[in-house]
Amino acid sequence: MKRVFLALFLITACVLSQAVICFSEENAPVAYHIEIDIFENEQAAHIKTHITYQNRTGETLENLFFALPANCFRRESTLPYDNDTLPEAFPYGYAPGGCDIESIRVNGESADWAVSGENEIYIRVPVSLEIDEVCEIEFDYALLYTENCAFLGVSENDVRLFGFYPSLLVYEDGGFSINALTRAGKSHYSDLASFDVFLSVPVDYDVACAGKTKEIVNGARKHVSIHLENAREMALVVSLKFHARSETTSSGVLLSIYGQNRADLSKSLAYIEEAVSFLDQNLAPFPHASFTLVFSDLAGENLSASGINVVSKGEFDRAEIYKAVLKQYFSDRVHPNPAMEAWLTDGLTEYLSMIMLREIRGEKEFLSLLNARVLPSIQITIPGGLTPVSETMRFQTISEYESVVCLRSAAALHEVETAMGKDAFWSGIKQYYSDYAFEMPVSDDFARALERATGRSWADALYHWLYTIDEYAGENLYEYD
Repeated sequence: MKRVFLALFLITACVLSQAVICFSEENAPVAYHIEIDIFENEQAAHIKTHITYQNRTGETLENLFFALPANCFRRESTLPYDNDTLPEAFPYGYAPGGCDIESIRVNGESADWAVSGENEIYIRVPVSLEIDEVCEIEFDYALLYTENCAFLGVSENDVRLFGFYPSLLVYEDGGFSINALTRAGKSHYSDLASFDVFLSVPVDYDVACAGKTKEIVNGARKHVSIHLENAREMALVVSLKFHARSETTSSGVLLSIYGQNRADLSKSLAYIEEAVSFLDQNLAPFPHASFTLVFSDLAGENLSASGINVVSKGEFDRAEIYKAVLKQYFSDRVHPNPAMEAWLTDGLTEYLSMIMLREIRGEKEFLSLLNARVLPSIQITIPGGLTPVSETMRFQTISEYESVVCLRSAAALHEVETAMGKDAFWSGIKQYYSDYAFEMPVSDDFARALERATGRSWADALYHWLYTIDEYAGENLYEYD
């Protein structure tokens, strides 16, 4: 983004409350309080992140592990983009970014912290934390973001802040899950948390974010506070050039959409409302009080965080918007490990978006989408013996990941639904969502949910198709009908 844009975009620091947070059973075990000060002429920010954490692991902890995805920008070799998408993500050429940590304090005392891995995106902070004990961790650091179209940076029209703060990793099986950063899929795996973020922007700027917001206008500036409960990630987008539309569903969910092309907003907002209303009636209430969709100068991937999706400003059809809404259910409230169980997020939401299209628009559009999108994915050869259930570290390109994990999963799930019947399959989806809300399920959990919903085991059929779907292409499968 041009310096003139950043000169207008000032985020001032707010007073950081030092009050100890009291937790109840309904509250997440992690609370973030984030203050940000932008240096408008340097594409940099000074950020203080105060984290209150209660140890609910059932074990005494000696270390806490955090992810800081922004650090993948420190070197070109650690960027999560392959050779095909790197020029799109960095159209002006690579420039280094990331975080320089000034200090980390635990309960007010300096901590002997360390970074991990070549890309330095993981931080170990030593603690002495008994079961149910609460501690306070303070990160003080500088964030450098560059002019790019990636998940953290400045482009022609907006500033995207994804992965800009230290995020506590998930504790399971006796340790914190540290996923390898890959060039395909999303590896970040975070615990439930509440967020309070405060920022000040010029009065004519829009702040696209999730959660409850409160704005106070003071002359040429407006001060925005953001609160988000029971979420996996906090992200926001700021732009001077946004047009905006919003409406509230009959169930009380605030839907907002932002973008530079005013003509597309009303149509896209109607698609969001269709999806949220359908899922409210047929699955479960929307998992957050609000949902925001942003059309952005973005390349390489669409971004999803709790209550917000950022998508390319190019053409974005009904099924893609359905998928953006579905990700709020199946990657946020239900949160499989995105490095180990990626198909349970991206494959499942791919196929469920097609089911929604069928129920809302009819069989013809559903079959047309299967043939246009899914069928080609099982008619090509992918090297390396990759299957939809392969770990994401095995995929070398984003296109490989999408073809196998997203689209071949959809093909496999279509075969399972055909065998089960539409009503039984949807009952299994509802069972899965109900049983694993606020949980981190694995593939076997999905198979067990199908069995609980129908009284019959579908595990053999599910895994058969997930592992062999490409073998049924060619002469055995020309077209879905």
